[in-house]
Amino acid sequence: MKLPVLAPLALLASTALATCHGDYTDALWNKDQARADAKTACNKMKGNFGSRKTKSYCTGNKDKKGYDFSVTHLKDGDRDLGYDECYDGLQKEIGGCERGGDTYYKNWEYGVWAVKAGSCV
Repeated sequence: MKLPVLAPLALLASTALATCHGDYTDALWNKDQARADAKTACNKMKGNFGSRKTKSYCTGNKDKKGYDFSVTHLKDGDRDLGYDECYDGLQKEIGGCERGGDTYYKNWEYGVWAVKAGSCV
C-alpha cells in the first residue's frame, strides 16, 4: 500500500493543504462517475453543520464499486454548506488528484475516496 503524498495543487488557495490518495487501482477510479456521484452526495450533505461536524455519503454497495465523499466543518459554531460550495470542493478533489484526495481549507475539509464493492456500510 502506498502512503498518501502531499501534493501542491496550483488551483487551490494558499490556505489549502491537499493530500492525494495513491493506493487504489485505476479500475476503481473513474472521474466522470465520481463527478456524477458527487452531485448526489452534495444533495445529501448540504445544509447546516455544527461545530466540527462531518457529513459523509458513500455511493457504492455490495455489488458496485463507488466513492466515499465527506465534508467536515473545521470551525466552532454553525455554518451552512450550499450545494454549489459542496460540489466545488468535491470537484477539486476529483480533478486535482489522480485518484481523489482530501483538502483542508479555512472552514471546510473535503474528501473523496474510491471504494471497492461492499465497502460502503
